[in-house]
Amino acid sequence: MELIIRNVTNQPIYDQIYSQIKAQIIAGQLRPGEALPSIRALAKDLKISVITTKRAYDELELLGLVEKVQGRGTFVCYRPPSAGSRKEQAMDLIDRMLDGMGELGFSTEEIGIFLELKLRERAVNAPDVRVAVIESSSENLSQMARQLRQLEGVEICSYLLSSVEAYPYNLDEEADLIVTTGGHACQLKNLLPQSDKIARVALRLSLSAMAEIVRLQFEAMVRDARELGLSYLLDRVAVQVYDPLMFKVVDSVHHFRHYIYTLYVEGFGRTEASFRERALFCAQNGIQGITMWDTWWDGAFAPIASFEMLSKAVESAKEAGATYHVGNLLSSDAFYGDHVDVPEGLDANYGWRKMGVMAAEMEGAALYMNAARYGKNALCICTISDHILTGEATTAEERQNSFTQMMEIALETARKMEK
Repeated sequence: MELIIRNVTNQPIYDQIYSQIKAQIIAGQLRPGEALPSIRALAKDLKISVITTKRAYDELELLGLVEKVQGRGTFVCYRPPSAGSRKEQAMDLIDRMLDGMGELGFSTEEIGIFLELKLRERAVNAPDVRVAVIESSSENLSQMARQLRQLEGVEICSYLLSSVEAYPYNLDEEADLIVTTGGHACQLKNLLPQSDKIARVALRLSLSAMAEIVRLQFEAMVRDARELGLSYLLDRVAVQVYDPLMFKVVDSVHHFRHYIYTLYVEGFGRTEASFRERALFCAQNGIQGITMWDTWWDGAFAPIASFEMLSKAVESAKEAGATYHVGNLLSSDAFYGDHVDVPEGLDANYGWRKMGVMAAEMEGAALYMNAARYGKNALCICTISDHILTGEATTAEERQNSFTQMMEIALETARKMEK
């Protein structure tokens, strides 16, 4: 693969790499299944940053031109559309095969025997299930496909949702099962005649991925506080953590004076030994409080925000000219699901919407419960990053760089609370 980088042009280097590789793939110079150089190797050859080559590969993956396979590398996966119907192409292939075998001197009967033997061999070695995985995000698509490939007897084909919409595939004929997230299932039902093949899955981030997201969020918060001259407020913030890794990531960004360690049943259990282990960790790291998720107590606590803090946040949002909404949130680790009580044709979140729930997130209820337990004010301020029903989603870069207005409103609210 030959690439030419020109430093005298206004075109960004990552875009030069992306454009040249894209052109070579579409022209057939890079064939399906062919491995591209590793991100680091290409960066070294071109004498550029690894970040630049990674962005070029990410753009190619987003278009469905390449696929990243964990532990193996990046491979071309684009297949150019062929002229003629599938039946015509099949007949042409058979004619060429028959001509070739005839030139080798095989009779019609012998060709028939060979074909039957090969078909039997294919039937024995064929995968039990063919699964098509469809997602709008290339990152999520790679993760889903990689996990499903660990299953035996399963053949995985990955498709970006945009590619399926632009170039409709005969997925209902070629796949035994179509796997996608809940939000995209509704869109695919309109594209595929056999919607009973669609299986919804819920994505849950690994702890390391969640820790990386938390790190980016805290870096942005600390940066904004310093730029606004409000760094002193960081010493008045109580940070909730629920895993040693999460604590280490947050503390590496800024050493907060107050931490609260929340014990979740799912990742902790109820044994005395595990409790002592967490308590020892908290003592060694100066974490002043341990609290437990609501499933540890009988009854149901109704988490609610501080009215004083909410009023000041609304005031700050108005002053900033921000579009805001006040209402209830659903705190849950699973944002998708099927419920037997949901009327036909309605999405799985119908019940929550009917109760006035505006959005789903993961930490609000625990935040309010911890605040109530320790007599503190608390308010959950959120920005929409993904739309469960339509499948719209922001990129990782957008989530990292474009949620600053929410942070500014939060810091201004904290300043007003101090007064």
